[in-house]
Amino acid sequence: MTKQILLSLVIAISCNILYAQVEHNTTGILGLGYKVDAAGPMVESVTPGSPAYVAGVQKNDRLLKINDQSLAGITLEALTEKFKIPMGVNIKIVVEHEDKTQQEVVLKKAAFFSASYKIFRYMIFFDENNIPVCNPYKHCVWGDDCYNGFGYYVYSSPEAFCGEFENGNRKEGLYYYVKNDKPYYYLGEFLNDEQTGKGTLTFPSDKNEPMIYTGDFLNANMEGTGSIKNLNNGNIFTGSFKAGKKEGYGKETTADGTILIEGQWKNGVFQDPKNENLKSTTETQSASDFPVGTKVRVSDFRELLNSGCSQFFAEGRTETQAGVVIEADLIKNLNGKYSGCIQEGSYTKHGFQGAKVEKITN
Repeated sequence: MTKQILLSLVIAISCNILYAQVEHNTTGILGLGYKVDAAGPMVESVTPGSPAYVAGVQKNDRLLKINDQSLAGITLEALTEKFKIPMGVNIKIVVEHEDKTQQEVVLKKAAFFSASYKIFRYMIFFDENNIPVCNPYKHCVWGDDCYNGFGYYVYSSPEAFCGEFENGNRKEGLYYYVKNDKPYYYLGEFLNDEQTGKGTLTFPSDKNEPMIYTGDFLNANMEGTGSIKNLNNGNIFTGSFKAGKKEGYGKETTADGTILIEGQWKNGVFQDPKNENLKSTTETQSASDFPVGTKVRVSDFRELLNSGCSQFFAEGRTETQAGVVIEADLIKNLNGKYSGCIQEGSYTKHGFQGAKVEKITN
């Protein structure tokens, strides 16, 4: 393992607020940096919250043994090789503290999540079972009792916070918690111990796609203005939110800025007053109602694309109303596939009204 210089609070180059997605390191670290001087190997740094820190390893400790083998006369290169262990494997270390007392500790590498906020970088460590690393006898892993100032606190449930405390409450930092058996990572401001103010939330969608919201929060909910980015396809929704749902004006664009949908939202559902008069398909309609060559207008074409039903429509579509409505020639008979492609309400689970189709008669 190369020399570790990772710290939980790393001063960044810029002092501006930096909203960054949470980074996940899966190779793991023990959390100690080391060097070899004339007196032998010694601990040069210990990362707060890391396995080495929790076990009691301290800066300036002398490294005496690894797995019962003496380290006397060892070179830096040979010491580095001894620390190269995979995740889940124990390594036993004997250290001598500055007061000359010796301590034997057994360590495992821990994966970690980290993120930057303002001028700080925060880290939360996890064991092989995705449980935050902590001392079972002390929930405040480091800091001034996690009451005022900076600290790292691990709760009884799979929940942890690394950041600034004020009167025992979270003030700002990185907060990990589990909701509906899924991991959430919040980075930002708190008020009365709840996510309130500016922040970033990394979370899984209903389809388990990685999403990141950046914007306003109130009482642990997305509320105010903000944007949600799908980290898989790069699509971004920007608009207003209330109680964790889209509310008011908003639009969604692709990674290259193409508008997919734009308009008003209410309680998380897209409202499309311009298309209220479109005739919807029903399961009772036959394929003969839409023969090849029929010119049709389809609302919510993004959902049609996602469903794989765009094959039924000709190229060179005329897009209107910022991409919400398209006009196209039907090039294939629908063969009764309304229920899978354009039946009204098919896509309400995605928060849309569903794709609607209307014949255009010239």
